[in-house]
Amino acid sequence: MSSSLKMLSLSLAVSLACLATAYASPLNETLNAPRKIGKRCTGIIESLADVAAAEECLTINIAGFTVPAGETFALAPPDGAVVSMTGQITFAFKNWAGPLMTVTGNSITFNGNNHNLVGNGDQYWDGLGINGGVQKPDPMLRINMGGTFENVQLVNSPGRAVAIGGSSLTVSGVTVNNAAGAAANSRSAGKPAGANTDGFDVSANNVRIQNSVVTNQGKSKP
Repeated sequence: MSSSLKMLSLSLAVSLACLATAYASPLNETLNAPRKIGKRCTGIIESLADVAAAEECLTINIAGFTVPAGETFALAPPDGAVVSMTGQITFAFKNWAGPLMTVTGNSITFNGNNHNLVGNGDQYWDGLGINGGVQKPDPMLRINMGGTFENVQLVNSPGRAVAIGGSSLTVSGVTVNNAAGAAANSRSAGKPAGANTDGFDVSANNVRIQNSVVTNQGKSKP
């Protein structure tokens, strides 16, 4: 083979290698690897016992139910899955570390349809927050995903409401309602105020939070 032909072959090989790397890079940059391939089915979650089977499907519907005390509702849908809430999720009381719920995945569409996640924070609040007093599940919701997370209302988080990781995520239409933990409301009910119930704690890249409202506790006053 002539030297010019060898040079052309080497150049072509390098070009093909670079092209392969370029096409492989999205996979290498996947937020949660390895990639999870789902089936064209609809999974229904009515208790934690249903989660594993539902996670096989590209469509997941979460009905209203109560998560048992001391357990995490950990949801890891397949890539590209569409998740919809059709009822309220309530987390039973227990002094433990949490988190109460996690959502993990790539290119997930999560629509809460304005249903509530109820953390029963009023049973934990002692005015000392997550740095003292009784142990409080923290955070209430951990989102470690790419895609969209929208139309969910978090009510009475024991500690931080939402902790966000991951990348390429849009959070929209999320309401954090910890008004019951405000000092004035707590005093009128004869209870200590909430504390450290942060609305959004973000440790991620390329995250947009829009059209969302946080009603948090105030500081106690004499």
